Amino acid sequence: MEEKQVHVNVKFTVVKLLNYGAIAAAVIGLLWGIFAAVGTDYATGTAKFALFLQGLFFGVFGGAVLAGLGELVSSKK
Repeated sequence: MEEKQVHVNVKFTVVKLLNYGAIAAAVIGLLWGIFAAVGTDYATGTAKFALFLQGLFFGVFGGAVLAGLGELVSSKK
């Protein structure tokens, strides 16, 4: 049997990784807010809206922290 070597050339800088993480955090927070609000049949409209805002807040806050860290790292160069 013949052995084959596979070389993967992936270059991610820390700044790119933090920026992609910020985008992912914002999207996941938005989706979590939507699914949490839709999935609660027992809650009133105000509670569903509060769950949506909570997911949106966590997503935006997490994304902002990661984007800020990316800018901090890129300014040190």
